[in-house]
Amino acid sequence: DQLPAIEVPMIERLAGRIGGTQLIWQIYPYSVANTALTQGRRLSRFWQALARWKFEKTRLRALAFLINLRNAFQMFVSSDRRYGPVFNLAIAEQIAAALIRNGYAPEHRRPVTLLGWSGGAQIAAGTAWYLAALGMPVRVLSMAGIMSADPGLDRAEQIWHLRGDTDRVQGLGPLFFARRWPVFGSSPWNRARRDGRLQIIKIGPLKHAGKGGYFASAPLLPDGREPRQATADQIVQVLVDAGLATDRRQNKML
Repeated sequence: DQLPAIEVPMIERLAGRIGGTQLIWQIYPYSVANTALTQGRRLSRFWQALARWKFEKTRLRALAFLINLRNAFQMFVSSDRRYGPVFNLAIAEQIAAALIRNGYAPEHRRPVTLLGWSGGAQIAAGTAWYLAALGMPVRVLSMAGIMSADPGLDRAEQIWHLRGDTDRVQGLGPLFFARRWPVFGSSPWNRARRDGRLQIIKIGPLKHAGKGGYFASAPLLPDGREPRQATADQIVQVLVDAGLATDRRQNKML
């Protein structure tokens, strides 16, 4: 029901810098009904307690990891060939509804970029199949994503995978999803690489989470930037280079 505190500065940076497009962030990719864990569920009180302990100095704080574990299982559901299509269709419906609420007109065929962080990148790839079927020109921007060779990649006009040099977690993608291996040359992942639609971009010595992670304010990188600044810079640069947005900060400098 709310952004994790560590993600708020990133959203604010992107919202303040990206021009020529609209940023919509009110999508919870791990629920087919876009319903928060802490609301309208039988275990709502349990998830509320975990969310509270996450930011308190208590021995129970470690149990907050169950939130991440639960979301990881949803990522695996999204990638599953049996249940994934239904799950991804439901999330795609939520995304389409959010787009329309914010003034998107499908008949205008304006481009849509799905930015997914970690396991959310897999769900972005899965929903691309259905959003593209509605006539939307869809692109997937993976921020340290753990993705399978999802069929949705076949319908994405472009896929960017941002990764930190010291991020071992995003490297679990090929371990979990064998169809990303080069031997499976006909998989959507490898087809996208051959077609030049998939671009892997290294963004410096960033870890997956915690200090030195994509959302972190410290330690500073060798070039003097905060890790979260480097992440935001690369996201904006990708969109600007693709002609999908403008950089308001650069425009002010000019």
